[in-house]
Amino acid sequence: ILEEVEVAAVPGEAFGPSGYLRFSYATSDEDIVEGIGRIKKLLTE
Repeated sequence: ILEEVEVAAVPGEAFGPSGYLRFSYATSDEDIVEGIGRIKKLLTE
């Protein structure tokens, strides 16, 4: 995800069940919406 749309994600196993990704954010609402849009575009291509 980082290389494709410049959004970082880490495996979620350290925080619970396997098979999930974890996203951390400390930015504006606008940047979060932009990042979600990038991930959505990547997953629907």
